[in-house]
Amino acid sequence: MKETHREEIWREIKPDTRYLVYPGPDLEGIVHAVAEQSVGHGVLILYPEDIPREDDWRHLSTLPDSLAAIPLGIIRRRRLSEWAMLWPHLFRPVKSVYAGEAKPAWFMKITDLLAGNDFQKKSARVKLDDIPGFGRIPEKYSEAWLFQEMMVNVTRLRMELLKVVHKRGGTVINFAGGTMKDNQFRLEDHISGGRINAGCRGLYPVRKQMLRICISDRLPWNEFSMHLVSGKNRLTLFDHNGRLGILSAGKQASACNGLFNKEWPGAGITPEIRTISDEAGILVKRVPPAIKSLGSGSPAGSEEVRPVEDLMESAFDLAKQTGIGFRDFMAIYYRYGNPTEQITENAYAMMAMSRNSARIWHDAIREYEMKYEWRLPFEDKNICKT
Repeated sequence: MKETHREEIWREIKPDTRYLVYPGPDLEGIVHAVAEQSVGHGVLILYPEDIPREDDWRHLSTLPDSLAAIPLGIIRRRRLSEWAMLWPHLFRPVKSVYAGEAKPAWFMKITDLLAGNDFQKKSARVKLDDIPGFGRIPEKYSEAWLFQEMMVNVTRLRMELLKVVHKRGGTVINFAGGTMKDNQFRLEDHISGGRINAGCRGLYPVRKQMLRICISDRLPWNEFSMHLVSGKNRLTLFDHNGRLGILSAGKQASACNGLFNKEWPGAGITPEIRTISDEAGILVKRVPPAIKSLGSGSPAGSEEVRPVEDLMESAFDLAKQTGIGFRDFMAIYYRYGNPTEQITENAYAMMAMSRNSARIWHDAIREYEMKYEWRLPFEDKNICKT
């Protein structure tokens, strides 16, 4: 891994290089930067504040709506698998509930067969009982299917792609901004106040796709994912970072609270409305050649053929003498992947100064992020929690 020393990054900015500048890019923007690098162009990625660090697991729905849609659904799953081959620790399986859709058993069997869902991954018809916090389930939703899908940690996927850009010679810097004038970009360090001019061939346009969702504290269980269909109403309920997210399709997104309570009388959900990015959608589009070419050079390395669960358990065997519990370690491994080995080494080194496991791992993670993930040495609200 290439270290991310701030002073060195600033020194390596070349005034005579014509950069394509990316101000605060989302996942799609960073993928575009990787593609630009692959054809020899300079890229400059800036974040006006810190790079987002909190885990953000998103559900990716891939169950086809109809028989005609099965081929596209399978293609979407294969594209996700291509991404998961590169960073397997950032993708995890999840059983989604599909209720209100009278899909026959033969349809689900065909979908499972083509999707490769065998053994415990096969779809199963379920009779839903009451879900905690929602009251009695309406009869039209009591019959449902469980379908194997995926979740992705979009924040950490962004970080891994930023590391790819950095490793290939691109400039990634946080707490920085600037202005463009006459094919020059006036770059400003928000920490030191320093300024530098760099060549600029344009600003990458910010085209963030946004969703309006409702957020409530009533989360039935972790990694909850449920799809409700009633006529033209389509509602998705999901675990949004430990809280219940409700999304309704189409133009009714801002009215998801009313729709949900109409479809599920007695639920009594009164959530807040929030806007979130829809950046995970790029993962089911055609995978760019620049991403495919990462191949064995991905952070997953040559061990990616082993199931990520096996890798995690082996890594835990090496780390447990520090006093960390399995669930806490699992969260760390699903965040960092193989570099957890480096964090574990940091933790053992810190045991000479403390026996407080939570403190040890907090500091070990912080040391790793300062060295490889652009974290600055001052405290801020984005400190990783274990």
